[in-house]
Amino acid sequence: MAELGLRPMPAREAREVADVMRDVFRAATGTQDVTGFPGTMAMTFSRRHSHQVRNLDYVFLEKSDGTRYFLFWFQGDAFLIDRRCLVYSLSGMLNLRSPLDREKPLEVTLLDGELCKNLKLELYEYLVYDAIAINGDLSIAKRGYRFRLRAVDQQVQLPRMLDPETQGAMRVRVKDTYEKSEINLLFGRIMKSGSGAHDYIYENHRRPDGPMRNHNDGLIMTPVHLAYPYKTHEGLLKWKPSKLNSLDFLMRLTKKQTVRDRVERTDVEITLFYQADNHPCRMRSIRLPWAVREMFVADFDRYNNSIAEFSYDIGAGEWMYLRQRDDKDKANYHNVVIDTLQSIAENISLRDVHQLLLGGPPEQCGQDGPRLRIENAAIDNGREWFSQSGDRFDATTPVSVISPPNRNLRTANGDRVSANGPPRNFSHHGRGRGRGR
Repeated sequence: MAELGLRPMPAREAREVADVMRDVFRAATGTQDVTGFPGTMAMTFSRRHSHQVRNLDYVFLEKSDGTRYFLFWFQGDAFLIDRRCLVYSLSGMLNLRSPLDREKPLEVTLLDGELCKNLKLELYEYLVYDAIAINGDLSIAKRGYRFRLRAVDQQVQLPRMLDPETQGAMRVRVKDTYEKSEINLLFGRIMKSGSGAHDYIYENHRRPDGPMRNHNDGLIMTPVHLAYPYKTHEGLLKWKPSKLNSLDFLMRLTKKQTVRDRVERTDVEITLFYQADNHPCRMRSIRLPWAVREMFVADFDRYNNSIAEFSYDIGAGEWMYLRQRDDKDKANYHNVVIDTLQSIAENISLRDVHQLLLGGPPEQCGQDGPRLRIENAAIDNGREWFSQSGDRFDATTPVSVISPPNRNLRTANGDRVSANGPPRNFSHHGRGRGRGR
């Protein structure tokens, strides 16, 4: 994990932690056949979804460009679990205590969110957008979405805001949610950054726990009355600007010899696969620029049989390589591929989203929220997002960004742990628990 400089736990210990996490997930959601990473996955928004989003109770979130993890708190230890079910120990970096008795640790807690860099504070934060279990309450997953986030706020986020034990610890924050009447406010907080690789920034300077500023690549539309779903669900939707729509494919390479500039060179043929129910399924062969193919040849073992992210260039009619997805071990499933291709073909802009969901273009729908500064939007010339100044003095200094004093941090069980010391080893035998010291 490059973000926090952590190494995955040993395979045996990681399996034990992941098995306990899945047991908690089964008990909380009532899902019996739980395999792999059970986190829910949003489907791509298309025009066929507009009626359900417009007429049902939905809330909106900005889609941060971060890395997804489960945050699992179990018997006084904290772990991040990625989509490959690699487990990272946060021992000495995060303590979660009971909001009623600060001397006691929280009971078992399982949160869903992403590790994202706060560009204002230049540090990584864990942004929570859903919850499966909190403080031993396994009924959380079956409650409504507003209730789930409110429980995270009251039992995890608020108790940590002014707790001196959070000094120097990893920040855990609840993501901003917006009602339909506030959608203009959400749009106004997403701005063009002009940084190339990350084109858009989400900013909110009005939070009591300090400013939020991170890279953004779209919107999430969440049905309020939906219990936490297992993996994909038609009701949970995401939208990205057309040029940011992408898919994760299994990429297989085949070496071949070719002549370039009258010199025989090693080249590669590239074939993309999506995930069918039980096996990868061939989609098509593609041809990428020579510089990319040369990179694949130079480090063949890394790129062959790997998961890579591609976007589709509508003008060129070809797939473009974006990056490796080292956090995933499977390609997108066939239903995700079909939905994303439909969204790319429909080419839904932000103006279209506004029209589909609120019944009119942005400049005609300001009565339910702050009127947008349309003169700065330049929507018709390809800039999908609205632009609004976010430069304000940051009056709030969260306690967790203050360096810890010259003392050892306490764990949830009262042990002293060096703030910069290595994570403790986790040992879990059967369903009991032991801890190596």
